[in-house]
Amino acid sequence: MNNESQIDILNDLIAKNYDAEYGFKEAAEDVESPSLKASFLEYSNQRNQFGHELKAIIKGLGGEVEKGDTIASKLHRTWMDLKSAITSNEEKNILEEVQRGENNALNHYEEALKNLDINSPAYQTVSRQCQSIRDSISKAAVKEVVYDKAQ
Repeated sequence: MNNESQIDILNDLIAKNYDAEYGFKEAAEDVESPSLKASFLEYSNQRNQFGHELKAIIKGLGGEVEKGDTIASKLHRTWMDLKSAITSNEEKNILEEVQRGENNALNHYEEALKNLDINSPAYQTVSRQCQSIRDSISKAAVKEVVYDKAQ
């Protein structure tokens, strides 16, 4: 795989990470549960860090990190449905939307891994980040079960 293809894949993941970062911040602002708020802020910071890690790889490949309008135009706003969950002010709905967003992110990461050279630094970083997303999905599922039992 050439560097240009890897750079395109990584720029796409950066856009998705920043979209998730924003979504997690939004969710954290609109839940009352201190536990959920802390988790959402942790994941927001994680996604910001993921974006910076991917930027470093792009620069190492001699590429340009897409900025501004380019990234904004790529944002699929998977998290936009979070807005309607937030307006309902029901934490269960917010938790469900966050989990849906995470499943979407996992799909994008898995697709990226199929298209990256397994021996590349990009693959290793994306693989590690993908596993972190899997872990967050598992934690969210546990929180949802605990939340349901508390209701």
